Amino acid sequence: MSNQPQRNTPSKSAQSRSARLMAVQTLYGVMHTGNDMKEAVADTLAKSDHIEIDGEKLVSPDKTLFQKILFGYNARQGDVEDIIKASLTTSKSGETETLLKAILCCGVYELLAHTNIDAPIIINDYLDVAHGFYDEGQVKLINGVLDKAGKALRS
Repeated sequence: MSNQPQRNTPSKSAQSRSARLMAVQTLYGVMHTGNDMKEAVADTLAKSDHIEIDGEKLVSPDKTLFQKILFGYNARQGDVEDIIKASLTTSKSGETETLLKAILCCGVYELLAHTNIDAPIIINDYLDVAHGFYDEGQVKLINGVLDKAGKALRS
C-alpha cells in the first residue's frame, strides 16, 4: 500500500484556488445582497462539494482557508478597504464595481493576514479568479493593486 496521494485527489494548491474563488463569489453575494456573512459562509459550505462552473465540477475547496478569508475580512474590513484605497491610483478612484471589489478585498485580506503564504501565490490565485470574469484591463488593475498592497504590507 502506497502513501502516495491518489490521482483523483486534488492538490493542496488546487483546493486553495477553489477556496479563493468560492470566497470571492460568497463575498460578492454578501456585498450585493447585504446577507449575513455567517449565513452566507454556511450556505456556501453546504453546497461546496457540488458546485459547477461552466459544466465542470469545482475542485473541493480548502474549507478552512475559505472560512479564514471571509471571517477574517469581515473582522478587518476597515483595514482592508483602507489598504485598497491607498493602493488604487487616483485615476481609478471612486466607486469600485462589486465583483472587482470582492476580488480585491479577499486578496488584500490574505496579503495582510496570511503572511505564511508567499505573496506571489496569493496574487496569482486571485488573478486566475479575475481572468474568469474580466478582460485584461481589469486583470491588470487587480494585479497592480494586489502587487502594491503586497509590497507595502510585506516590506
